[in-house]
Amino acid sequence: MDHVGKTPSDPYWNRPEAVSRFAVAPHLLASERTALNVCFPDGVADRRVLDLGCGGGRTTQVLHEMGAPVVGVDISAALIEAARRLYPHLDFRVGSATSLAFEDAAFDLVIIAKNSLDYIDSKAARLQALREIRRVLRPNGCFILSHHNMAALIFKLPRLNSLGFRLRHILNGDIFRRECFLPEDDINAGQFVRVYYSWPRQLVADLNAAGFELLRVCPNQSAIAWLQRALHTPLLTTLAEPMPYYALRCRESINSSMTQ
Repeated sequence: MDHVGKTPSDPYWNRPEAVSRFAVAPHLLASERTALNVCFPDGVADRRVLDLGCGGGRTTQVLHEMGAPVVGVDISAALIEAARRLYPHLDFRVGSATSLAFEDAAFDLVIIAKNSLDYIDSKAARLQALREIRRVLRPNGCFILSHHNMAALIFKLPRLNSLGFRLRHILNGDIFRRECFLPEDDINAGQFVRVYYSWPRQLVADLNAAGFELLRVCPNQSAIAWLQRALHTPLLTTLAEPMPYYALRCRESINSSMTQ
């Protein structure tokens, strides 16, 4: 879980607990690998990549190993400092998704891993981040992101460590809204943070309005991935995967409601 949307002074993302939690060994999730293959079947070598919400550089280093010229950006100065210590050969910068310090059409791919976009704590700022991501992508560029899936709070088999959270928001009616910010208690930080949850239809509508077309929805769970391939539908992924990844491509035109 890396972060793109809080203010730089927010102590949550700069605490030592957060640094130790998010500065992990480089690896890709199954859904991240699938999404990359969907966007670039021939690989990302020589594709300029923005790893937005890069945290401690988990995905940044892997993308570098795959041959991509990659820049890692995160709102947390502490996480960027940790990433620079771990991977001094890479380009890491402190920055916000709502105001990217890059020229138009600078990247072939923007990736936001582990639901990072959902930590931007207002819908207006979230939509501004989508506009910025679209701006820095080249024509036919690709965008990969995951999100907190509201549907999974109902349809995914419950786990004991999430049962109380799910029941609370089912009973108070939160999860029957198209989208909302829910307070999550992060046990490592000892405080609540506001996290964006939405139903997949709302997410796709926002992405479409921002100028993206959906290529594929990518699950992490192997059983759901198998069923998606066998049934030729992402329905189970959008219902039961708590952190689905979306592979998207820029459309030529952008919905005017997002550009105003």
